[in-house]
Amino acid sequence: MEKWKGAEKRPISRTVLVSSFHLFTLAILGLLLPLSLLLLARLSNAPQLLPFIPHPSLPFTIISFLVDFHPPLLHILISSICLLALLHALTGRDIRPSILVSWTALWVLQFCVGTAVEATIFAGVWPVVAGEGRLTWDQRALFFIGLHETTLFWSRTVVRPLVDDTVYGESREETAAQRVVMGAAFGVVWWWRLKDEVEILGLVVEEKAKVGMAIDVTDFVCLSLYYITLGMGAVRIVKGMVWLLKLCIVRETAQCIDNGDKV
Repeated sequence: MEKWKGAEKRPISRTVLVSSFHLFTLAILGLLLPLSLLLLARLSNAPQLLPFIPHPSLPFTIISFLVDFHPPLLHILISSICLLALLHALTGRDIRPSILVSWTALWVLQFCVGTAVEATIFAGVWPVVAGEGRLTWDQRALFFIGLHETTLFWSRTVVRPLVDDTVYGESREETAAQRVVMGAAFGVVWWWRLKDEVEILGLVVEEKAKVGMAIDVTDFVCLSLYYITLGMGAVRIVKGMVWLLKLCIVRETAQCIDNGDKV
């Protein structure tokens, strides 16, 4: 009897362990996209700080390399993800990249974030002018919602199929616990760094023009990513209002039918 109970407990504990690992992996890899935007925000401000650091270190050398040779693949990849997320929000069309494309996108973002963000922290590269006080509350709200929706698109379209296939060997339905954990993880990262740094993407052109710095293509790419994210937030809000309107109409119609039946 005791052996039978032990045999029953082992599969349950293994299931809990696998589910926890699956949930943790989804949350961590899902945050690669907002952290990539954080990386672009820091790199866009790095040229203003590089001349003032007297003793370059290895992380500083990495930052200098990334600033001088902006990886076009990173900009193209993030722009493509944001545009596809906006297209999905506007049309509702299901977008499923191939496994090879998903793995490539995942490894590129993971390599860039894992090396460059950590290097910026050690080198002391922070935004010269943060968005605080320069953006209105509605712009902040739209950007927060848009970035959250884009992160969910990245997680559901690219990350989830790879993690499901690796852990379970098949696709799984998204659960409420996974949505809560992903939202909580995004909220923590937003409060930790994103709210103070990533909004500079919308101000980088203006700030560089003020100090007389040259404005290049990557600055306009960052600016475009900012407005694409704002558009994503606006689409989400409009869809939410339409959903509430439809819900109210359905309830009123149901009430009218009930009243007609009673009469």
